Amino acid sequence: DVKKQLFNLVNNEITPIRDKYFELSQKPNLLNDLFHEGANKVRPQAKELITKLRDIVGISEIG
Repeated sequence: DVKKQLFNLVNNEITPIRDKYFELSQKPNLLNDLFHEGANKVRPQAKELITKLRDIVGISEIG
C-alpha cells in the first residue's frame, strides 16, 4: 500500500514534466526557434560584456 502511495505521489509530480517533454519532442522546430530567439536576445548583452572584459584585460578585438 505504501509503494502504491509513493508511486502515485511520484507519478503526479512527473506527469506534467513527461507531458511537456512529449509535447516539445513533437515540435522540434519550436525548440530551435526558441533557442534562436533566446540567443538573439542575449547576443547584444554578451557582446557588450565581452567588449568590457577585453578592455579590462587589455585584449584587442581580432579581425
